[in-house]
Amino acid sequence: MLLLLSTNAYSADPGWLACRNEPSERQLACYQQATDQYLTDNRPMEKKAEAAAEVSTPNYDWKTDRLWPLPQEMPDTRRLANTFLQYKQNYLLADLMRNPNETPNSPNPLNNVLTPSPAKGEELKFQISLKGQLPLSWPWGDTLWFTYTQQSHWQAFNGNNSRPFRETNYMPELIFLSHRFDDRVPTLGALTPRLLNLSYIHQSNGETLPESRSWNRLTAQIGSEYRFKDSELGAQEKKLTVTIRPWWRIPEDGKDDDNPDITKYMGHGDLEIGYWHGRQFMTAVLRSRAVQLDWSYPLSAELNALNFHLQYFNGYGESLIDYNHKLHSFGIGFSLPY
Repeated sequence: MLLLLSTNAYSADPGWLACRNEPSERQLACYQQATDQYLTDNRPMEKKAEAAAEVSTPNYDWKTDRLWPLPQEMPDTRRLANTFLQYKQNYLLADLMRNPNETPNSPNPLNNVLTPSPAKGEELKFQISLKGQLPLSWPWGDTLWFTYTQQSHWQAFNGNNSRPFRETNYMPELIFLSHRFDDRVPTLGALTPRLLNLSYIHQSNGETLPESRSWNRLTAQIGSEYRFKDSELGAQEKKLTVTIRPWWRIPEDGKDDDNPDITKYMGHGDLEIGYWHGRQFMTAVLRSRAVQLDWSYPLSAELNALNFHLQYFNGYGESLIDYNHKLHSFGIGFSLPY
């Protein structure tokens, strides 16, 4: 009876009709094979809808994933130079500075400059910042990075004082755990966590006493991104990232500490907000006693090669020699696309 009902229900199907011509001992196997084939070709509608949704919904293009690629996403090349990426922004600015620091000081008496060094309020400021993955990886998919950032303040317009470099800071960093989250991580309000970095940072100015300044930190950095659902690729693409980075200063022996009160001025962490609108880029870096704002805009609609760049800084710690000296500066110049 069941076989008869099934045959009537699917009698219009050619697979079922063909089974009628089989010998009696083969008909049952033929009907079973036709049934399996029918169920395979005609899945429930909800399964079809789920499959269609998976095909029609592309993966979101996260900016943080582009900034911190996994090993398989890095350029496939044996040339070491091609494996380096930008870390922080790279720029060259003409910087107008109010109240330059001519007598740097520190609670350590060995680090007090007693003879003023005349400095002009106009100088060139440039930054070079690169990062690269080390050829090591963990079984759970994390990556190891080495970064290098150099920021220089050049008194290029101070001809009366031989145009010296007023300050250069060197900052190598070892990011020994860089982890990218997937879409299953719970959101933080409107923000989706995308990465976690743990790192060791050394920063110094390479000077001897009394101008020497340096410190070492351990940091944790969590990066989140806001998902613009209406963002379009190309000229109107929008991305918003928020990065929180607390740090702990590694203690130093008192007599060897160039800047024992540096956390009083530099704080114990920073907050960085980045916004991309097409190829425009705006960022704000906030610390407890300082703020830096940057805006860059492409010079050419066709060539993604150079940006017009503006920068504003107000507070303590624009450079290590000024860690406890409040500065107010405005820079204008050029930067590389970020």
